[in-house]
Order: sequence, then C-alpha cells, then structure tokens
Amino acid sequence: MKHYFQLHYKMFDRQTANFGFNVFFRIIFSLAIFVALSIFLFSKTEFAPFIFILISQILISKLSEIERNDFLKTTFHKKEYIQVRIIENILCSTPFILFLLYEFKPLHAIGLLLLSISISFLRLKNGFNFTLPTPFSKKPFEFSVGFRNTILILLALYAITIIAIYVHNFNLGVFALIATIYTCMTYYSNTEDEFFVWIFNQNSKQFIISKIKRAILSSFILTVPLTISISLFFPTLKNNSTGIFTYQSLIPFGILLLGIVNIINAVICKYSSFPSKISFANNFILGFAFLFPPLLLFTIPYFYSLSIKNLKETLNDNT
Repeated sequence: MKHYFQLHYKMFDRQTANFGFNVFFRIIFSLAIFVALSIFLFSKTEFAPFIFILISQILISKLSEIERNDFLKTTFHKKEYIQVRIIENILCSTPFILFLLYEFKPLHAIGLLLLSISISFLRLKNGFNFTLPTPFSKKPFEFSVGFRNTILILLALYAITIIAIYVHNFNLGVFALIATIYTCMTYYSNTEDEFFVWIFNQNSKQFIISKIKRAILSSFILTVPLTISISLFFPTLKNNSTGIFTYQSLIPFGILLLGIVNIINAVICKYSSFPSKISFANNFILGFAFLFPPLLLFTIPYFYSLSIKNLKETLNDNT
C-alpha cells in the first residue's frame, strides 16, 4: 500500500516536472492557489461552506469510478483496498477540511470528513447501458465528452444560480457563471490522437479557427442561459453611500465576453503542445491568465504561434 502512494507521488512529480521547480514548491504553489480561490468564495456568499462541501465531493467521486476500483480490487486484498480508499478520500478532502476549520466551521468540517469516509465504500456503477444525450454534435467532441463527465458539476452550478436568484445574492450568481466558464475550459485539457487531427482537410490556421468557432458556439449553450437569468433578476444595483444606481445587468455579459476569450485561450493552449499533453507550465500560464485577464493580451498570440507551428506537420501544411 505504501508503494501505491509513492507511485502516485512520482506520477505527480513527472506530470508537473515541466514547470521547472522543486516538487515541494509546486505543491505549495497549488495549495496557495486553492487558498486564494477559497478566500474569494467565502468572501462572496454565506453559502460557501455548502458549496465547498459539494465541490469536494464531486472531486472525490472521481475516485469511486468502477474501472478504477476494479483495478484496486485486483491489486489489494479487501482490507487493504478499503484502507486505500479511505486514505485517498481523506487526503483529497483534507485541504477543504482545514480551510473550513480556518473559517471556524467545525461542524461542516466534521460533516465533510464523515461524508468523505462514507463515500470510500461507494462504487459508481450504472446497472444498464445508457448514453447521456448532449446538446452538442459529435464533431466538437471536447464538449460532448466534457459535458458527460461534468454533468453533476453543471447541475450544481445551475442549482447555485437558482439559489442566488432566490436569496437575491448577485455575487453567488456571478460565481456560478465564472465556474461554468472555467468548466468549459477544462474540456480542452485532454489531447486527441494525431489521427483525429490529420483527417481534417484544412491547413493549420483553418483548423484552429474552426476549433475556436465550435468552442464559442458550444460554450454559449451552457453559459448564455445563466448570463441572461442573472441579468434579468439583477437589473440594477444601488450604491448605499452615493445613492446612485448602476446597470448591474451588464456585468454578466462582460464576464461572458471575457470568459469566451479565456475559452479561446484554452483551445489554442491545447494545441500549443500538440501532440503531447499540455505541459504543467502552460497549464499554469493558462490558469494565471484566467485569474489575471490582462495576461490574455500576451498568452493568446504566444499559444497561437506555437499551435500553428505544431499543427503544420500533422496536417501536412506547407503554407
């Protein structure tokens, strides 16, 4: 069992080695990003503890997938298998638990710990073959696959938007919209086989532009309903100190526009490393640009030039 966790540590080290820093620095940096985002969430809504627990359990649920657990069962004895599952879930929930304690939410922290341990005995399995329909065509496979993998997250974000409208919390609605945009960005984290790029009868620029168009249209399907809902239910905002009303309904559309630019950044970032997976360094740049939008002015031209260069060989592009 010890070797199993050592193996995961080595895998993390190799996957993030492109960043160029010591592995402990990478872990500390990742935790710093987690804390920063958590502070932002807790500063925006009183429902943050429940959202926090929901996010942690969605992430932990990935550890309960049937294929993964079948592998663990063939590797470990029953007692060791249960121990591994419990340890994995506790490790994954520890950052969330510690932050809840930092926010003086001990009951929520205890509840999250007990819930994480309980889910250790769960194996996600469908009793019948069922393909979840999506509002996307087969061609933009990123959204078809991503939608099916994140359906629970999307349902939770839509539910959060409804709650935000019900309790008149504009910031909570904005959080749900931003999280939905980020979820769309994650659909481009996986790289397809070279064959599925080679079959396109396009040059590099045409291929990238077609990918960007499909990404924009597909992301609109998931984000526009939230944007319109938030705008309709929060049309204006009064500043108590000045008494001036501002057109709050324009803010979601501004966020959507900025989100589309970030999704474009994610598309070209994916192909900037093609046919290899996105490096940790590029992932870091992508994430930092999401948090600090002015960087998009530099990252988009940078990723675009790399994408065109990498795709030329695969697409036999001599232009």
